[in-house]
Amino acid sequence: IQWINDDAPHYSRTTGISSQEKVLEIWREEFAGYHRYGGCFILTMHPFVSGRPSRVLALERFIRYANGFPGVWWATLGDIADYCLREDAAQVRPMPDMGAE
Repeated sequence: IQWINDDAPHYSRTTGISSQEKVLEIWREEFAGYHRYGGCFILTMHPFVSGRPSRVLALERFIRYANGFPGVWWATLGDIADYCLREDAAQVRPMPDMGAE
């Protein structure tokens, strides 16, 4: 779980409230990177933060964007934990070191 993929820092009064467009741009770029490297993109959202109409619309746009990539699997953290427990440990790996490329 990464702060950049959490809604709270982007929409916080203390750090300066970002526009939905800026947050959507960040999440799209992060998602594309995770997809490229075979990572697990975890978007953390809080109802009291993203439960505003404009932010829900931005989330809908993000979902449409992510669904445009092949092999996307929408899951809860519990689903991911179950998957890791079922799979051969050799197939479940952390995201590769991106500095190696």
